Amino acid sequence: MNHWLRSLGLSSLAALTGLLATAPSAEAQNAHRWHGPPPAAFEACKEKKSGDACKFEARERKLEGTCGAAPKAQDKLVCIPAKLKQMREAAMKACEAKKDGDACSVETPKGKRDGTCRKTPHSGDKLMCAPKRPKD
Repeated sequence: MNHWLRSLGLSSLAALTGLLATAPSAEAQNAHRWHGPPPAAFEACKEKKSGDACKFEARERKLEGTCGAAPKAQDKLVCIPAKLKQMREAAMKACEAKKDGDACSVETPKGKRDGTCRKTPHSGDKLMCAPKRPKD
């Protein structure tokens, strides 16, 4: 699954790294970090406007979604897959009546994850339940 699609999920590589007794390599440390949408997701929204339907292929998967602001480049549009959009909405709903720093939990494709309410590049001015990172 794509790095940015599993940003709310547990990376199997990170989990494996946590089980190993040796220090993780630089490659292993970077494997579970969010690297942003793939170029194809930006290309899918070229010449479109926010809210338009889009589709692209990433890692041999065909994804459909909606054009919206890129998380770290708000002036660019990117194709946001429907599944990712649903996970973001659930993460924001988990923090609706909470304050920055409050504990929260959210359902992900890999099960319930505990986290902390905070603003992220994905949530704009709203709080979002940011799951705790796996321990290396």
